[in-house]
Amino acid sequence: MNNLRKEIDMGFTKDRFPEGTHLCLIYDDDEQRKKIIGQFLAKGISIGEQVGYYADTTTPKEIKNWLEDMGILDEKRGGILCVQSARRLLSLREICSL
Repeated sequence: MNNLRKEIDMGFTKDRFPEGTHLCLIYDDDEQRKKIIGQFLAKGISIGEQVGYYADTTTPKEIKNWLEDMGILDEKRGGILCVQSARRLLSLREICSL
């Protein structure tokens, strides 16, 4: 078995992490949260990853608005980023698992 994992750039720090690394985002305020998440999403988009953001307390429309304001979401990149409600995702999983 090959345990070597590729080191990846998360977009919000100079450090690189093995792919599949789990991270926990702790932030001081909403602006810091938006900045870090925006950088993380932008990095994934820039390298051609399919990127998903599943919103808990913020609506998908609010998230799309601040991503547009940051220049991260535009028409050219729209298809590579999916933003939807976490509740909707969980509901779909429940329906699919019946």
